[in-house]
Amino acid sequence: MKRNYLVLCVSMALILGLTVQGVFAQDKVQDVIKFLQKKYDKINDFTADLLQIQEFGFSGAKDTTQLSIALLKKDYFKIKTADITIVTDGKIVQDYSISEKRVTIDYYEKSQNSILPREFLFEFPKRYSPVDFRREERYGSTGFILEMEPKKPDEEPIQALEVWIDAADSLVKYVRNTDLNDTDTIFILSNYKTDTGLTPKDFELKYPDGTKVINLTKKK
Repeated sequence: MKRNYLVLCVSMALILGLTVQGVFAQDKVQDVIKFLQKKYDKINDFTADLLQIQEFGFSGAKDTTQLSIALLKKDYFKIKTADITIVTDGKIVQDYSISEKRVTIDYYEKSQNSILPREFLFEFPKRYSPVDFRREERYGSTGFILEMEPKKPDEEPIQALEVWIDAADSLVKYVRNTDLNDTDTIFILSNYKTDTGLTPKDFELKYPDGTKVINLTKKK
């Protein structure tokens, strides 16, 4: 699993995993997007559990990963799996692997394949266009499907994005995106918590003595 791609996909899920109470009755996709932006801007911190499923287009293989994520304004971000923890403050990124007993420290580089959640949020309306917004039942509940595509496909790693919003609690429960290799990445979100009082200390990487530390910032 590519680390930068993981950060991008989870960034999308974070941004879209927000309440949209009061917007459904209008059924207007632009209203939904604007509401999500305003809602995100008011949230100081955010945590959630995610089940990530990758379906590889060429091989037909499938990979499943359980994730936990945390975000703190402006650019603090953490991703955890059973083996990997990635944290960044928007300037430095640290990647800790339990199995390899190794921490890699590097500058956080902004690129098309690696976007901070806040940056992606404000670029989102400029870069992606809604193509469909409809009602649909999933998981035994009525919800809404929001489909989007990039305005400039040649410049974006994600070629299609589908979001399902559960009308029962006004939360995003499902996100699917398709990349240039026809690989589908699906996120199923749960256990949302917002404004729980996270601080920068919660994004300090902790690892046991004896862990190999590779600091690439000293080489640049």
